[in-house]
Amino acid sequence: MSDLDITQGISTGNKLLYVGVPRTGSQSFSEMLGAGGKKGYTSGNWAIQDFVNSYGDDLVNEYTIVSSIRNPYDRLYSIWKYAFRSLTFGSYVSLLRDNSSKIKAYDEKQMVIISSVAEDLPACGLLSMYNYMKHPKHDVDVILSIDNMVESIEKIESLVGNRWSSPVDRNKTVSDSKLSLKLKSRVDFVDLVNDIYNKDFAEFNYTMK
Repeated sequence: MSDLDITQGISTGNKLLYVGVPRTGSQSFSEMLGAGGKKGYTSGNWAIQDFVNSYGDDLVNEYTIVSSIRNPYDRLYSIWKYAFRSLTFGSYVSLLRDNSSKIKAYDEKQMVIISSVAEDLPACGLLSMYNYMKHPKHDVDVILSIDNMVESIEKIESLVGNRWSSPVDRNKTVSDSKLSLKLKSRVDFVDLVNDIYNKDFAEFNYTMK
């Protein structure tokens, strides 16, 4: 691949594939992974299989696969704010409930192609983090977390060979308003997230409420 072959989630200069899971800090992380003046990086939200479909197993094997995670309650709340803010939070919870069987069904598939998901769910972001990263042939090599920016930025610096100089980003934290804390504590929301995204809790060591 030449530096002219720029597509979603690929850094040709750093030989990175970034599986950008929606609402896990993917925009910020993608910018950081392109730091240091290396060519050929744009962000995107592709699952591993999307890279395989576009470039084949051989290229995927040559690149370091990076992805990112976030506390499932925070992530699903952020999806509401970003993609479904036209709905009341109660209506959003109902939408999750109505699509729960579809979302969970993807956990049973060996691989996920985002274009096919887009035809099936109201938003691809409703897929579990696990679904974006799982693949029968390829594993994620490095996992970043918006819940631990200091450690994540250290990992990025190691990957790109460049110190990330912004102290604001290095010390960035996600703060909750009283409203967001109240909504994220709703029993119906918590129960649905626990049920639908149990793989995310298990795979990435998050604790259920």
